[in-house]
Amino acid sequence: MSNTHFTFPSALHFLQSEILKFESERLSWEAERTTLQNDLYHSKNMNKTLLRRIKMLEVAMKDRGIQSNNSEENQWIVKADATESHEKDLKKSNLVVNQIHTTLSTILEKYCHVKEILNESLPKQDHKNPPKKVNDDYEDKLFASLKHSNDTDESTGEWQLKSSFTSHLDSVTDCQFHSERPFLLTCSEDCTIKAWKTDELIMEKQVIEPKMTYRRHTSGITSICFNRTDKDIFFSSGLDCMIYAWQLVPNERQ
Repeated sequence: MSNTHFTFPSALHFLQSEILKFESERLSWEAERTTLQNDLYHSKNMNKTLLRRIKMLEVAMKDRGIQSNNSEENQWIVKADATESHEKDLKKSNLVVNQIHTTLSTILEKYCHVKEILNESLPKQDHKNPPKKVNDDYEDKLFASLKHSNDTDESTGEWQLKSSFTSHLDSVTDCQFHSERPFLLTCSEDCTIKAWKTDELIMEKQVIEPKMTYRRHTSGITSICFNRTDKDIFFSSGLDCMIYAWQLVPNERQ
């Protein structure tokens, strides 16, 4: 054998290499040990779960056997409970129907009683001679004057003209009489509304001129109507897609 002489650097290098090998082997052993421990832990848990499921199956089998023995008794109990609940529901519904019937009968009796009282308290109306309105006297005079005038020509047998309202420049589309005052409103396609005094008919005028003219529409006026509450206010609608409210007084409009 030949004697080999090691120097200090070579010995140090040898020791470092051996230490690195030892560390690598130790790390590999640690990894294998952790994997084995994990496998052991999972196997223990698996055993526990299997035992628990086996016990649950045993308990379920026992309960199933008891239920099969007592199934007929349970069916009879369920049927009895159902019949009892059905009878209770029928009783409740009958009570509700009876209450509704009694309330309706009382309401009907009260209604009949109130109707009798109202019929006794209201004055009896004479349908043969109804009461006259406020403007009936004026209308009677107007129609009497028209009736007793010479409407026809005896020689020709043609109707004679009583009076004419001449002021519109285009077709007249609507007319409305005032219910309390002697006024006639007319509207036309000439974009105007005119108010006429109808008492001039009694004076037997041949040509009647308007007392007021209302101008605001930009197109033909199609209809007019009076207000139901305030008869001195009337409304007009036209082809210009506008509706205006007017007051039946001279030189004033809304």
